[in-house]
Amino acid sequence: MSDNPFDLSNDGDDEGSGVGDNVTIQELRKAYQRQEKAVKAADKELSELREFKAKVVAEQRETAITAAFTEVGLNPAHAKLYRAMNPDLEVESITAESVAGFAAEYSLPTETTGTVPDAPEPAKSGYRPVTTGSAAPLARLTQEDIDRLMREGDFETVNKAYAEGRVEKESVPWRQV
Repeated sequence: MSDNPFDLSNDGDDEGSGVGDNVTIQELRKAYQRQEKAVKAADKELSELREFKAKVVAEQRETAITAAFTEVGLNPAHAKLYRAMNPDLEVESITAESVAGFAAEYSLPTETTGTVPDAPEPAKSGYRPVTTGSAAPLARLTQEDIDRLMREGDFETVNKAYAEGRVEKESVPWRQV
């Protein structure tokens, strides 16, 4: 038999399958477990470093944007718009020239000019319809109102009220159930 513990070609000899083989497998398992623990620790450290890097890059980006906006003379509130328009901007590309170009593109007022651009005039249209409220609904007439109008001789109003359906129908006393 060879001296190599990983040589599995022992031609049916049982002399090497004793306690020594079990010890070798146990040592391999322990080494594997140590390696797994080391990999988990390295993964945890890597995720912490990535979070730290993201935080540092965000702070650097914020500082660069603030400095560029101050240098150009823009209102710091416009930096929020700049960040929203350019969320993945590299820190190196944030310069006073790029911010000035941004301000010119969106017509942002600077402190150096001191002027605010005029608001555009609303478009004039030729015809504007006038909306008015509708007329108040005509009052409904009861049987007492009809009797009063008939006594006064205003037959025209009574006929018009019936034609327009403004007369409240009252139940007849002799048909009540």
